[in-house]
Amino acid sequence: MEETTKSILSIIAVIMVGLILMTATGLIVYYGFCPVSQTTDSSAATSASKCNCPQLPTCPLRVYCPVEPAEPCPPHPLMPAPADPSVCIPPCCTEQRTISHSTDRPVLEKWTEEQLMNQTVLEWVMAYPPNSMGRLNVLTQLMELGVEPYVRAMSRRNCQAPYRMCTMCHSDRYEFLRCAMRTRVTANKHGYKSTNKLKKMSWDFLKNYAADAYWHSQKYDNLLTRDDYQPLSDAYRAFWFIGNDGGLSAECSWCRDAFEPSVHMNCIRDGWGSI
Repeated sequence: MEETTKSILSIIAVIMVGLILMTATGLIVYYGFCPVSQTTDSSAATSASKCNCPQLPTCPLRVYCPVEPAEPCPPHPLMPAPADPSVCIPPCCTEQRTISHSTDRPVLEKWTEEQLMNQTVLEWVMAYPPNSMGRLNVLTQLMELGVEPYVRAMSRRNCQAPYRMCTMCHSDRYEFLRCAMRTRVTANKHGYKSTNKLKKMSWDFLKNYAADAYWHSQKYDNLLTRDDYQPLSDAYRAFWFIGNDGGLSAECSWCRDAFEPSVHMNCIRDGWGSI
């Protein structure tokens, strides 16, 4: 009986000692990590998921541990050193040359409309050698004077299909320029006729063509006819060159639909057949 009593007393003593130690440990943690006088700065607090501090249920304040930045990995002896962008690595090395930007630009000659209409297009083109800046300069000015105004005037939306544009001169004018630039032009396909001299678009052409195109789109026949396209056809003939390119015969032309405007007329009338 005495032995049993001693065993029970021993167990009780161990439990009491354990409780005393647990209480002491709790007090140490409480006063060490949760000082009552400390205030919580929510703006500086980090996420609790990144914090290892103990959070006691009886703690009056919620304190978060500061997150320490991760230490950089030490360099490995087998890893190459980071590339220095200022060091050139062969075979990509190229000599650094200073690019000089000249402020002197060639001034291209600008002719008046009267001057451009004094000669045929062929005479203007033959006055400059192939692939020269002078030929390109005069060609673009001649096209802007003699052809482009008609192309812009004839680009119209169909009244029955407002999202459809009816245009002329579908072929690539830049391909024509490339052909005219590299070809040693010798003649105009239609000869030296007076119609090969450009004429400025008359002031009333746009008004008259717009009126005829409108009534044509309303199904009124014989108002928009081939005669309305004759000025463009005459201007187009002036740019039809023949010559040789590297020993081979060459022919430079574009806007051939000026000779056959029926597709454009059908587009204005019905909304189909053109771009």
